[in-house]
Amino acid sequence: MDEQKSLRNVNRDFEQVIMEHYEAVIQNYVSVDVIAQTADFSRYKVIIAPMLYMFLPGTADKIRIFIKNGGTFIITFYSGMVNENDLAFECFPPFALNDVFGIKAEETDSLEDSDENSFNWEGKTYKVKRYCDLVQLYGAEVMAVYEQDFYAGLPVLTKNEYGSGMAYYMAARSDVDFLRDFYARVLCDTEISQIVKSEYVKDVMVKERCDKEKQYVFLMNFSRDSREICGETLKGYEVKILEKYL
Repeated sequence: MDEQKSLRNVNRDFEQVIMEHYEAVIQNYVSVDVIAQTADFSRYKVIIAPMLYMFLPGTADKIRIFIKNGGTFIITFYSGMVNENDLAFECFPPFALNDVFGIKAEETDSLEDSDENSFNWEGKTYKVKRYCDLVQLYGAEVMAVYEQDFYAGLPVLTKNEYGSGMAYYMAARSDVDFLRDFYARVLCDTEISQIVKSEYVKDVMVKERCDKEKQYVFLMNFSRDSREICGETLKGYEVKILEKYL
């Protein structure tokens, strides 16, 4: 992706897009694995694939089966474009999954750094930057639409029931505020438990490690100022480790 001469020549931020999704999920205080396309999908309830540009052999089938069997899969713009040899699939992205996600991505448009668009989701307006897919509906339900320019009214967020599962498509790069809010809803709908029962506290991260007897919860304050979470006060840059018997 870094070597290609399409979309943008500068500030492409492919790795940053992935980190934004990762950050938004861990800010909901749940445990997250980073996996490869070759991993066992059946171990998970929710899989998020930002800009999954290249599909390895069998990936499309694995995604289809995962969703059909009850999984929730979120994929974004510029996904399912090419095979393992970087050769474009002769179809609308995401490859072999148009019926699963209920959309066809006709084009990915690149915005100038100074340009923005927006969309409204559940009564709140969020920004769009850098990348915007032009999506054709193929049975999906529209959850939000672009608000500005020639994009206005086109889908920016869709969902589609397939089998026993749910397939979401994010057509544009949004800000972390939206991603955090959206993933909070997805995690609630899929009944994934938080490590601690708390909304995001700015600069506070939570991780867990478990052995056969105990759960160790790490509360970490990455600010010089004090923070409070779950009845615990963390001084600037303080870390607390809580032990719980399983």
